[in-house]
Amino acid sequence: MARPALCFLTFFSALLAGTVESPNFEGFLDRAGCDTVIGWAVDRNRPGSPVLVDILVDGVYATTAATGASRDDVAAYLGSTFRPAGFAVSIPALRAGGSHVVSARFREGGQALYPPVRESPPCVAQGRVESVSCTEVRGWVYPGDAPAMAVAVAVDGLEFVAFGGAGEPRPDLTFLPAGRRDVGFRFALPSGYQDGQRHSVRVTTFGNPTLDETIVTPVCPRIWEGHVDSASCDALGGMQASGWVADRSKPNTPVSVQWELRQAGGAVSGPELASLPRPDVGAHLGDDGRHGFRLRFGISASELRLFYPNSSNPLFSSVTMARCPSSGTHVAAITGSCQTLSGWAADRNRPNVPLRIRVFVDSKEIATVVADQPRPDLQGFLRDNGNHGLTYTVPWQGLGEHVFGLIDADTGTPLPGSGAPVAACPTVEHYLDSYSCQSLSGWAADRTQPNVAVGVRVVVDGTLRESITADRDRPDVAAYLGDNGKHGYSWSLPQPLRDNRFHTYEFTADGAPTRRVSFVCGP
Repeated sequence: MARPALCFLTFFSALLAGTVESPNFEGFLDRAGCDTVIGWAVDRNRPGSPVLVDILVDGVYATTAATGASRDDVAAYLGSTFRPAGFAVSIPALRAGGSHVVSARFREGGQALYPPVRESPPCVAQGRVESVSCTEVRGWVYPGDAPAMAVAVAVDGLEFVAFGGAGEPRPDLTFLPAGRRDVGFRFALPSGYQDGQRHSVRVTTFGNPTLDETIVTPVCPRIWEGHVDSASCDALGGMQASGWVADRSKPNTPVSVQWELRQAGGAVSGPELASLPRPDVGAHLGDDGRHGFRLRFGISASELRLFYPNSSNPLFSSVTMARCPSSGTHVAAITGSCQTLSGWAADRNRPNVPLRIRVFVDSKEIATVVADQPRPDLQGFLRDNGNHGLTYTVPWQGLGEHVFGLIDADTGTPLPGSGAPVAACPTVEHYLDSYSCQSLSGWAADRTQPNVAVGVRVVVDGTLRESITADRDRPDVAAYLGDNGKHGYSWSLPQPLRDNRFHTYEFTADGAPTRRVSFVCGP
């Protein structure tokens, strides 16, 4: 018990003799983060002795930290006796609100550590939807102390139409750290929602409740228009429908109608190009009117639904109808175009067995093909492996309308859909042969008008840039078409489009498919 008294007497004697030195503090405030404040502190006159440091947040005392953590860097700087000089202390207040000003000072004497203050970053994720129009959604989302945050956009609660990260520079968000302002987002809304209606747009941070806002768009001017004119059962127990669909922003350009057949066992769906001549539609829209469709399906269903392209919005007057009478055990949904037969066919009495199909064009047999391509969408519908898909390039003869027939080669049974007409092949051929950062070139010609040059429209990023004439000499085209071959064109890429950004180039000749490419060019 005498040892403490002896120590006190020794210290008191040293004090009277003037040998106890005043503190010689030195320290550094390394970092103020979302969870901890880190730094080091020493008393040069008392190596290895603990030092107390008061931490202030926004000028208000928060806690006191004691040194004791090993810091090799401090030992290298001051000497090995100062190794236990580090401190790290958790301060929950740093997570409240935005950024905070943090300072530290020695408990004894109140001397400030260097630097006098550190600013902690905003730790809580935050964001805002700034605008929703008929064409795009804009806003920003800051992930706080998370590395990144994904944004999802849904329309009318039906589907996600956009998904991605927030990475656009936003220098105007000055309340965020200077190095972390690439937090803006901008997502385009599918044009199918420009239908003269208001739509509910919900923007969320995927997997995180930071941002969840729903905003109703203004009335969006209609660019899609279409109508289901008729739908009925056919003599073979299938279904047929006709109508038209068009994009008002792209006159003279056929678009696809999306179809879906619903049945008790499941549903099948797919796109179909609407390009049949419709003079009445042309008079209504003021273009060439090639927007009609005629669909025929070799299966019965309780509901036929038709949608605008890439949209869940139905065409006006989509049809619900009574189930068509069954035509037997064979089921099929095969449609013909100018170039192909595509779809699927199966026999319910032979699950997992691909059908061998005899193909007739205008009553003339031209081939036997096998419907064995994988179709996962049919597995639940047919209750088998679903390998019943078919795609066949048909060597149509001439340019007029044709009729195709399909017969099960093993049983001789005509398949549903046989006898369906196929629209006439386009008379205009158009190809984009090559493209580079200097020019894009190709050719276009109307087979019904030999030696006559046709016009080609150049559209960049959806905007008409120029109309040119395909009249350059192309000997290869002359040999192919049997005329003078003056059907080539070439378009030089303007300097403003060489800006290291993606651009989409579309070349359109009336009556022929649009040719489209997208690429990036530098200056």
